[in-house]
Amino acid sequence: MESKLENGNASLIQTSNSKRSVFGTLTLCCIIFLCIVLFLCVLTLPIIQIVMGSLYMHSCPMNPHLPIYLISAGVAILILIITYTIEVPTDKSRLWTIIKIVVAILCLTCFITGSVWIFRDKGIVQYHNPKYSSTYCEYLLFSTAYGTMFVNYSLFFGAVCYSYKSPK
Repeated sequence: MESKLENGNASLIQTSNSKRSVFGTLTLCCIIFLCIVLFLCVLTLPIIQIVMGSLYMHSCPMNPHLPIYLISAGVAILILIITYTIEVPTDKSRLWTIIKIVVAILCLTCFITGSVWIFRDKGIVQYHNPKYSSTYCEYLLFSTAYGTMFVNYSLFFGAVCYSYKSPK
């Protein structure tokens, strides 16, 4: 009789462990999937900026620097993402810290310059008549630059705050 009870208890323990293992595996898969989706969403913004700046390179006679801003901001954000996601074995080295600081300064410089160009032109831009080149800019180009500027600042300051999180 005791042997049957021991076998029954072992069977219950084995079933319980099996359920925990499946649940743990499923949870891990969901976390990995969400991390991949989040990473792809973060990568989408700089890619959109680079593509839009390239496609509409000569579509803003009012401010021909705007497509260049989009391309440079997209590249700067990509470099920022790469430098903060790559696991470097010597993460505490001074060289890696200097690289991160230089990339952050590059991003900040790019964002400030772009902000000046965008806000200076926001009140006078028109999207309908390309004959008036002093005020014309392609709607999609200007809207992309204006909209992504705020997201870029959020990503930049998020990365800076992440780098100064509590010590390990």
